[in-house]
Amino acid sequence: NISIFEDDTLAEQDGSLLSLRDIFELDGPPKRIEGYDISHMSGVDTVASMVVTTNGLADKTQYRIFHTKIPGNDDFAHMAEVIRRRFGPKNKNWPQPNLIIIDGGKGQLGSAIDALGLRDVKIPIVGLAKRYETIVVDANRSNVKLSHPAILKLEGSFKNEGGYIMINFPASNEVIKLFQRIRDEAHRFGVLHHTKLKRRRNV
Repeated sequence: NISIFEDDTLAEQDGSLLSLRDIFELDGPPKRIEGYDISHMSGVDTVASMVVTTNGLADKTQYRIFHTKIPGNDDFAHMAEVIRRRFGPKNKNWPQPNLIIIDGGKGQLGSAIDALGLRDVKIPIVGLAKRYETIVVDANRSNVKLSHPAILKLEGSFKNEGGYIMINFPASNEVIKLFQRIRDEAHRFGVLHHTKLKRRRNV
């Protein structure tokens, strides 16, 4: 049975992909996941990073940096800009992700969803709020259907806060570890290029 074999192979590589499929009721394990982060120093030398995992593994050939055009220290506006540009006509030939992870909470996620709406793009999109490592889902606009049984099966908890579903898992959970790896990699990649810009400007 080919489908069972494929599931078993994915489970061996990264069982978190299968868990994501079940939690968000996706069509299948998210083969391509894109993670986004904003890096700057008091609104100067701002860059937005896009990192990619393919089948749960870092795919560094697909990483991209966006030099933001909106000035100032406004992470919400910068996040909206990078999502709007990533899904703009110029990049229409880029592979489409099966899931987008935004570094940030309700504000960053809401801005990213607004930008997707302007491009008329419907892709599952969620955030990761750093303080409590909470997965943030817009109940109406994240393009996912949450499976409460799947969350509880993984010892997770959830609550509704003003139209956003806040999901928490134990620190040892494979799903939160995957989210953290993607978030941390997006941050590392963004800071690397922000530092290059800062050094170049100082020189």
